[in-house]
Amino acid sequence: MLRHASLLAAGALAIAPNGLAAQAPAAAPAKAAVRATAAPVPDIPYTKYTLSNGLTLLVHEDHKAPIAAVNVWYHVGSKNEKPGKTGFAHLFEHLMFNGSENYNDDYFKAVEPIGATDLNGTTNEDRTNYFQNVPVSALDRILWLESDRMGHLLGAIDSAKLNEQRGVVQNEKRQGENEPYGKAWITIAENTFPKGHPYSWSVIGSMEDLNAASLADVKDWFRTYYGPANATLVVAGDVNAGDVRRRVEKYFGDIPSGPPIVKHEAWIAKMEGEHRQIMQDHVPQARLIKVYNVPPYGTPDLEYLSLGLDMLAGGKSSRLYNRLVYKDRSASSVEGYVDDREIASQLLFLADAQPKGDLKTVERAFDDEVQRFIASGPTAAELERSKTKRRADFIRGIERIGGFGGKSDVLARGQVFRGDPETYKSIQRWVANATAADVQNAMKKWMTGGVYVLEVQPFPEFTTVASNVDRKKLPDVGAPPAAPLAAPERATLSNGMKVVLSRRTAVPVVRLQMILDGGYAADNAAKPGVASMTMQMLDEGTTSRTAPQIADQLAALGVNLNAYAQLDVMGVSMSALKDKLDAALPIYSDVVLHPSFPQSDLDRVKQITLANIEQEKVQPFTMGLRVLPLLVYGPDHAYGQPLTGSGTESSVRAMTRDDLTTFHQAWFKPNHATVVAVGDITMPELTAKLERAFASWKPGEIPAKNVATVAPRARKTVFLLDRPGAEQSYVFAGQLIAPKANADEIPFQLFNSAFGGAFVSRINMNLREDKHWSYGSFSFPIDARGQRLWMVMAPVQTDKTKESLQEAMKELTTVIGTKPLTTAEITDAKDREIKTLAGRWETGGAVARALGEIVTYGLPDDYYATYADRVRAASDAQVNDAAKKFVAPDQLVWVVVGDRAKVEAGIRQLGMGDVVLLDADGHPKAATQ
Repeated sequence: MLRHASLLAAGALAIAPNGLAAQAPAAAPAKAAVRATAAPVPDIPYTKYTLSNGLTLLVHEDHKAPIAAVNVWYHVGSKNEKPGKTGFAHLFEHLMFNGSENYNDDYFKAVEPIGATDLNGTTNEDRTNYFQNVPVSALDRILWLESDRMGHLLGAIDSAKLNEQRGVVQNEKRQGENEPYGKAWITIAENTFPKGHPYSWSVIGSMEDLNAASLADVKDWFRTYYGPANATLVVAGDVNAGDVRRRVEKYFGDIPSGPPIVKHEAWIAKMEGEHRQIMQDHVPQARLIKVYNVPPYGTPDLEYLSLGLDMLAGGKSSRLYNRLVYKDRSASSVEGYVDDREIASQLLFLADAQPKGDLKTVERAFDDEVQRFIASGPTAAELERSKTKRRADFIRGIERIGGFGGKSDVLARGQVFRGDPETYKSIQRWVANATAADVQNAMKKWMTGGVYVLEVQPFPEFTTVASNVDRKKLPDVGAPPAAPLAAPERATLSNGMKVVLSRRTAVPVVRLQMILDGGYAADNAAKPGVASMTMQMLDEGTTSRTAPQIADQLAALGVNLNAYAQLDVMGVSMSALKDKLDAALPIYSDVVLHPSFPQSDLDRVKQITLANIEQEKVQPFTMGLRVLPLLVYGPDHAYGQPLTGSGTESSVRAMTRDDLTTFHQAWFKPNHATVVAVGDITMPELTAKLERAFASWKPGEIPAKNVATVAPRARKTVFLLDRPGAEQSYVFAGQLIAPKANADEIPFQLFNSAFGGAFVSRINMNLREDKHWSYGSFSFPIDARGQRLWMVMAPVQTDKTKESLQEAMKELTTVIGTKPLTTAEITDAKDREIKTLAGRWETGGAVARALGEIVTYGLPDDYYATYADRVRAASDAQVNDAAKKFVAPDQLVWVVVGDRAKVEAGIRQLGMGDVVLLDADGHPKAATQ
């Protein structure tokens, strides 16, 4: 069904805070059911205006931080395209970052120096959005920039810019399709909706259509879809609604509305029968993907389906995970998600078979569990668990004013797709009031009758043989064959455990992050991966709870618990609603203190880890992360193992339960642990609860780590990892620099930001914006207590591998020689560091990460309180001197992951040192063709 988008009547219309009246209640279910009293739906107050040119303005006031989120949604996505002209919406997203008539330069150059955070632009099938958080003092600049590219863009677009961004988008497409399973998503789009349906092509478009896009095509596209009457602007934060309306009228009011537009309202295209496909890819495990076409965003059935999907495939406590991973052990992972869109949505299930496992076995068990669920419906406990999870996730998301899931995003989504900013309230009510019958009926209606099934099978490793065939003549025919963060509060418990607290009362959530000395660096050099395996197994069972019991109890409380390992430390984090903290702490302490490391679950997790290592060995980025530490630190150093922390296949196979028990006993000591807490709780409350929870934990000493100083490699070397058929080469360069806690850290941070740490940095502007050889090239340190690895990384198109190495080496050499950083570059870097502080710690999770950094690297408590002053005080000479002190091009270790047959000869021509072919574990292999 199609409808015309009407232009709104002249005159600015205002709707009082809280916006439009709530929608009518959903129709009663077919079967009567007793509905529990639901928790109140969180409110996002707003004021709505409609400018005389049709622009919709929503303003939400949130005064907890001196920042404003500016979020512009254009009601245009790939579904507005036509066959033969696909990819336009996404291409235009890129073009709108490249300058407008009155600011003809990269958008990032105007906004990064003023402290913009959560800055991005995205395109999907239904909309294109541009968003950023800025200090409130910068609101006028953002409104000027956004209005300039809405109303004054076409004069700045020429053939050069079109060709530049066409190349960037095509590299983005290559990068996505180069990933394992990457081509599956285009196959799904083309085969789950009927030909001509606006969801039957990919958002990024085809190479042919992108190449064919003309300047006239692009300008016509803009004139049609990017007018105010087809846009919604949301401003949220430390603002006043009336003041924002006046500013928006000032900057946007003179822009013409744009033409009427024909729009799809709904086209679900529920599938009939079973459509199956098999594709091959360079992947280590077979993957099963099942897709169902279901109702669009903002409908009750979609929310009931989402609850049902969570019960079936929403983590360790779900039915499919328990059946396929825990019980049958036929799969190493199971997940499901709802891709909710404007005119139709999709329900997707993914399951990875165990390496060399049988995908048919996985599918039979999958179908059995789904049919059982549809036949009997969910249990009361399952339903309540999924409802609690949805509510908790929503509340955590709206702690932020911007970004995905933030309040400005929630309001814009409802307004653009349903004409009601309060659509989220209807959704939350549908979820809260859903009965088992609602979920069962929705699953029965939409998950029977039609499904698309895609099997992604590993592509076999084929080889060639030497040939002496005479190709000068045809062979004879024989007989036919058979066929700014404030300093935290501190305390110490009676067992020596330290507590660091930052109190935040914006939302009723408490986050705990226990940081323990250890990490990958605590592994025995002969047994890498034990630290990571120990942390993976921490919640796989305790002496009093099984893994499913832990998962069920946490899910019932809406609690997120995660155990992890990093280079220098391990951590166990927990996020709980305040009213659930007392019930959650006994589970948290049980996981920390009493893991049982069940042999049966260890065997399963080892198989999953081995499968993950296989994945790491085929993904270009992780291939580099696995080998670089070994090459720069050496095999005996505590840091000389894969940066993924997963270990090696041989070490994982040899790992025993005793290894994990010994590791836990050696490294889990309260006097070598710190709990970082962020949330709505006082220090006396917190310490009393922690004293009770960890009363039995006794202090002790921990072993020492080998983090001795490492000398640079004696010979210049380029290491090559062969990835046949790769459409890109990943270029890495790494060297060792001083630890995180060093006197020159601030100047070095500024150098890295200007050289490779930002979009407008030297190396990215060279390889992406100037040469168009890369989708993004950057530099960054891997922070550590000992010597750190500093890396330059550039994924580049295969035929420019040699040239990209040359350019990277040129940039590294000249920045400490003939072309040091300029005052302008250093000033921009300072602006990025200082002006992003206003929005850097908007959420409790961000605060916890910052405090964790202070704890992990022994930084002073006022590190971020004094950070801006120390950045301002850094002189140009100090920044460039830090670069000269740390950056040593002659000491760089180069690693290239790419198609050896296409890149090796060019690399050798550069004369950058020995060229050594490595296997995926970082060991030299014979250089045979």
